[in-house]
Amino acid sequence: MPAHVLFFYVLLLCSCGYALAKGGRPERQVAAMFIAATLLSKMAAWEVSGHFIDFEVGLFAIDLALLVGLAAVALTSDRYWPIWLTTLHAYTVVAHLGRLLGPATIFHVYVGNSGITVDPALVLLAVATWRHGRRVAAAIAER
Repeated sequence: MPAHVLFFYVLLLCSCGYALAKGGRPERQVAAMFIAATLLSKMAAWEVSGHFIDFEVGLFAIDLALLVGLAAVALTSDRYWPIWLTTLHAYTVVAHLGRLLGPATIFHVYVGNSGITVDPALVLLAVATWRHGRRVAAAIAER
């Protein structure tokens, strides 16, 4: 397994595990969505070498559903980070649309752009969970 893939799985496990254990409702919802999207993406594209040659309909559908879910959390939450996270993930959806509209997009550009925001999103989730814990410890009221 390549180092960057291993790094992603460790970051996913740590970030989502932390959010599920210590986060509030928005943190837990996003963690569950990230885990579900990762599992579904692995089922849709088991090996990268056999995929991303053409527009990936299955991965696009998963990313679009995740974007809708993140937007729903952003609209119902009293926190700012879901808005940032939704914006980050919108870049991934735009990368898919770029491949759809420009089929001549280079393979590595498509693969890179469709996954470039994943690690920052997981770090953002961990920071949001940490900040939630600080608010709880300081007894700052939340909705």
